Amino acid sequence: MGRAEPHPDGTGGTYDVILADAARRACQREAEAGHRTWRSILFEEVAEAFAETAPAALRAELVQVAAVAAAWIEAIDRRRAYRVPGDHGDTRAEKQATSC
Repeated sequence: MGRAEPHPDGTGGTYDVILADAARRACQREAEAGHRTWRSILFEEVAEAFAETAPAALRAELVQVAAVAAAWIEAIDRRRAYRVPGDHGDTRAEKQATSC
């Protein structure tokens, strides 16, 4: 990875805070209904990161984004370990998730 450009974070806007709250509630509703998806979990983590302004809190949320993305990738790999090469796999997200 090359040298990072000095971009501003661009987080913490009013819309970001509203989106994070909505994503959190949607993820919780899915969990209560018994059908959490990797998409909703990752979306919630990204939305929470976008809502942060404090560097330490933003960093912590971005670590969560990376952790959920890595867990989702591992879940895909586990599913594919039992498939025939060339099979494009199941498009349904796994119901087992670690956060919401």
